[in-house]
Amino acid sequence: MSISFKNYCMFTDFEKVSLFFRNNYVPYLKNGHWAEAAWEYAHSAPWFDFVRHYKIGLWKDNDEIIALCTYEAKLGEAWIFTANGYEYMKSELLEYAEKNLYVIGDDGKKTLQVRATTTEPEFQKLLISKGYRHLCDYDFTAYDYTKGLPKVELPEGFKIITLDEENEYQKAANAVWKGFDNEGDNDLDGYMLGMNMPNLRKDLVFIAKAGNGDYCCYGTIWLDEVNHYAYLEPLSTVPQYRRKGLAKALLYEAMNITAEMGATYMTGGSDEFYKAIGFEAYYTIQFYKKVWE
Repeated sequence: MSISFKNYCMFTDFEKVSLFFRNNYVPYLKNGHWAEAAWEYAHSAPWFDFVRHYKIGLWKDNDEIIALCTYEAKLGEAWIFTANGYEYMKSELLEYAEKNLYVIGDDGKKTLQVRATTTEPEFQKLLISKGYRHLCDYDFTAYDYTKGLPKVELPEGFKIITLDEENEYQKAANAVWKGFDNEGDNDLDGYMLGMNMPNLRKDLVFIAKAGNGDYCCYGTIWLDEVNHYAYLEPLSTVPQYRRKGLAKALLYEAMNITAEMGATYMTGGSDEFYKAIGFEAYYTIQFYKKVWE
């Protein structure tokens, strides 16, 4: 065993970290890991801090990545992951995060928010022992395809299309933008960053389209063909088209299609909408915060 450290380089290490997540996958991500697609989706967001990505830390055993300390979008966050069997390194990774990933608030104090899950009880204890305060919880939900695939039912006048059927990128960008209650048009350049990620498939970008041509609901599915599951991110509905069953129909359509591609379940979100349409909670994602001089 020869463990070494290096700073992350997006240009040379992105695919290696993707492989790290795939190789250390356990069903329903119960080891506290991200889906590989979550790592990729983070890089697809225009608000990801590309300038400071060198502060992300990698640990290797010989030439294989066995630990990662990263942020999701910007400094002030720490997401800590280890390969299966290397969980004992989390204390070292937390120390690294406190030295490199913090932000300084207006009061001059350092602040760091750390993600953990209820599947990592020892890590939770470590955070509390180091002075972290529990902030909030989010359920990890998924829809298990083995319990039966749902029937797709759309309101009259709507249909589900995929982005490879209609390359209306500005319309698609605006649909997801307005679906998150933003005003005006979305930045097309920022949207196209996501469209050009390595594992983004335009045939898995689903859109509910109205008879008048409006793009009303938008959802992207990232398919892990190695571990056989579908990862949802993002999903949004334009405000004037909400409460029509469009998001439900879009997800059910995506489930049926990804099941044919070999997926056995789909991840979801934490709010009650997902549980109401058949997703189940498997564990809880927790956030902890520490403030110090």
